[in-house]
Amino acid sequence: MDDLKGTRVLVTGASKGIGKAVARAFAQQGAHVAIHYSASEGEAKALADEIAAAGGTAVLVHGDLGQHGAAQKVVEEAAAKLGGL
Repeated sequence: MDDLKGTRVLVTGASKGIGKAVARAFAQQGAHVAIHYSASEGEAKALADEIAAAGGTAVLVHGDLGQHGAAQKVVEEAAAKLGGL
């Protein structure tokens, strides 16, 4: 399926649980995915590798969203890496 082909999305908390499932689903629909993580770099990288192996596009974005200004930084970095959101 490619209903979202070319769409660029940021999924926060995408290294585990629901966020991981959402990021995977977006990628399966053809979206380019920015995978946000805070402490789970290994899991985030594994998901990015999985998406790439299936022919998709995924980039990693790190940030602790509990810190002041981090959300804006995460959005800006994701947009820069994907060419917009």
